[in-house]
Order: sequence, then C-alpha cells, then structure tokens
Amino acid sequence: MTPVSAREAHGLLATLTGPVAPRGWQGGHDFRYRLGPGGTQVALDLDIDRTDIAIDNVVATVPGTDPDAGYVLVGGHRDTWAGGASDNKSGWISTMELARALGGLYQDGWRPRRTIVLAGWDGEEYGLIGSTEYAENNAQRLREEAIAYINMDTTAGRSFGAGSVPALDEVIRSVSDAVDAPSGTGSVGEAWSAASDGRRVPDRLGSGSDYTPFLQHLGVPSADIGFSSAGSVYHSVYDNVDYLDRFADPGLKGMTAASEISGTLALRLANADILPMRYSAYAADTLARLDAMQAQAPAGSSLQDTMTAARNWGAATRRLESAGRRLAAGGLTSTERVAAKRINDAIRVQERALLTPGGLAGRPWYKHQVWAPGRTTGYAVLPLPRLAEAAEAKDARAFTEAATDLTRSLQAATAAAEKAAG
Repeated sequence: MTPVSAREAHGLLATLTGPVAPRGWQGGHDFRYRLGPGGTQVALDLDIDRTDIAIDNVVATVPGTDPDAGYVLVGGHRDTWAGGASDNKSGWISTMELARALGGLYQDGWRPRRTIVLAGWDGEEYGLIGSTEYAENNAQRLREEAIAYINMDTTAGRSFGAGSVPALDEVIRSVSDAVDAPSGTGSVGEAWSAASDGRRVPDRLGSGSDYTPFLQHLGVPSADIGFSSAGSVYHSVYDNVDYLDRFADPGLKGMTAASEISGTLALRLANADILPMRYSAYAADTLARLDAMQAQAPAGSSLQDTMTAARNWGAATRRLESAGRRLAAGGLTSTERVAAKRINDAIRVQERALLTPGGLAGRPWYKHQVWAPGRTTGYAVLPLPRLAEAAEAKDARAFTEAATDLTRSLQAATAAAEKAAG
C-alpha cells in the first residue's frame, strides 16, 4: 500500500464505477464517489532508498541488593519519525531523567532491593525492532526473573493516560495520587479521576509500542505511562521542540510527572516485601469478559468450565494476597522472608501462565490468551483473542480448543497461587 496525493488520486477515483459510496466516504473531489471496480490501470514507480543500518539500544542497570528477587524494567523508544519531540523524545527524556535521579541516589549509597533496568529502544518506528530483539535475546532471563515492564511512549502533555494489565491497576492509581498534576493543582490521580468520571481504570494493552514483546510474547506484566494534549502533530515535521514547549507541554511538566510516576511505580515494585500486584482483580476482569463472550459462542460451545476456572483463580489469588498482607504487616523476620519469596514467586508466574505455547492461530509469536492486538484493529486490543476470533468465524472447534487451553492456563495459575498461599 502506497499513499498518493489528492491530485494524483483524482483521476483514479473518478473512474471508479459500482455502487455509490456511503455518505461518510464521500470526499472532497467534485464527483460522486463509488466503491468500484473501475477499468483504469496504473503504472506506479516507487523510488525508495533501502539501506541496512545498525540500531542501538541503550540499557543501564541499577543493581539491587537481592539478586534472587527479580528485576523491574523501565523504557521508551529513542528513535522518531521527523522531529519526534513528543513521540518519543519526550518518553526517552523522561526515562533519562529517571536514570539521573536513581544514579544520584546510587552514588549516595542507596540501593533498591530488586534490580532496576532502564532502556532506550531503537528501531521502534520500524516495527518495535529494538525492544523485540532485546526480549527475544533475553527471553529465558525475562521469563525467570522479570517482575514488570513500564513503558513510556509520549510523555509530553497535560492529560494523564495509562494502560496496563489489571494486576497493576491498583498500584498505578495509588502512585498517581502521590504525584503532582502538571496543572499545578492537586495530584495526577485527582485530575485523572475528574477526566474519567471517577473510574480511573487504565486502558488494556494492544500493540503499537515497546510493551508488546514483553507482555504478549513473554508474559511479563506491563504498563504504559504517558501524557498527551489535545490535537495531534503525530509523525509530522510539526512535532518539534517549539510545538512541545508552546502547546503540548509548556514547562515540560507532563514529562516531569511521567518520570515521577514511572519512577515511583518502579521503586514500589522493586522495594516491596510483597509485590503490589493484584491478580484477584485480573481474575474478576477475565471472568467478566468470559461472561460477555459466552453470548457470542458458536452453537454447541460453552465457556462454563473456563468461567469456573476463572472463579477458582480469583479465590486462590485472594488467598495469596491475603497471606502476603499478613506477612508484610509488621515487617519480615528471616523465616517470614522465605514465605514472602514463595508468595512473590507465585505472583511472578501468574502472567506467564496465561500464555499458550503454540501462540495464536496464524500468528504464533503472539502467545497471550487474554490480550493481543486484533488482526484488523490496528493498535487496539482484542481481549480473549483466540475466543473472539473463533466466535467471529463461527468456528466451534477452534472456540472449544481455545477455551480448553485457557482453562488449563487458569488452572495452572490457580495451582501456583494455592501452593504459595498455604
């Protein structure tokens, strides 16, 4: 697919025949638009400079005091289209500001409990290349040790936005309450609440940024933190520093707040005795989506076993979280630290359990059974993708296979939670 100018398209569109296009498809040319086909043939000559160049990720590590406790990743891409002051020099600057702050603390003798890794991904605009290569090259370590990935892709703006898996919703809300809003009035959480009618529920993650390989290929719980302003100069030459400073983010207050939110979130995940991740909320979210999906099931198909597994998952994770709260209430003794490690390890494997080894039909690289981009939705998420695609195709066999695999995954997550909860 190659874009052409309106002037060049005039002759092509004018020759189309067939049904009249819907009203919303009638454009600005001086003729009635039709859907085609037409008889015109076009010779298209493309002059594209195809050059192989090296890309470079920038990765820095803040070592933790407990090498067995896993690590937290924070990153954003550092390549751009055109000027890219908002997308994504802003996110990369917020990441570097976090690195500066943590580096100062480190030089003063402070150490996090868990290691924090800070990354600037290259080649994002060309297909998430840098982050994907990193994730694939470090897949085993990420599966075994990664706690979460926090992404920043566009942080210049006045309005807060977040995306995450449901397990991180509560801690993101809590962190947003602790950071001043760019407006200078109240907290980010208060502004978020006013803008969302009090809901403060992060979006769910589809694709289009560097959380994709971590979440949807490797099962690392992920969040996307950013700010934006009304209007758009997305991927244009107008996304420059003048636009950012005059319109998008005067004073760079959104970029500052994003760094503070992501940094505080990373520190809470890195230093908590018990990881502040709520898979009981994840289970409730999944159960609600399964209940809605049941109405779309092909004839003869049922999600009852899968819904039962989701309920059991919710019960098991509530017990796990309750056990964690009891342990952390008064500080941990050496004996309690063993139990805490067992609970944290169980929390860490919950997201991994939601992967299917064979991947999604027709696109096996995507392995997450709850979140994936849709085939035709662009960046937007398609929840329960295997079930949704099978339901749309009215494929009862594929629907049942997807339900069976998801049931097994939920049962595995439940077993891990029950074992650690005791």
